[in-house]
Amino acid sequence: MADSPAAKAGLQADDLIVYIDGELVQTIKMFREFMKGVGPGDTVKLEVQRENKLKSLKLKLTDMPKAKKAG
Repeated sequence: MADSPAAKAGLQADDLIVYIDGELVQTIKMFREFMKGVGPGDTVKLEVQRENKLKSLKLKLTDMPKAKKAG
């Protein structure tokens, strides 16, 4: 999503997260478990695979946006 922390960090739709803060991410479950331990204001270092190359990104976490009520 535009203006999301992921977009601001430079993540793209086809990026594959390989490392998070130096830890190998082997499964989505591992990624989710790691993310439970961090929160708004934290910054994590990601290594993503993009077109057969590793790219380093820093992702600053924010609060989840609140859902808008249907009017």
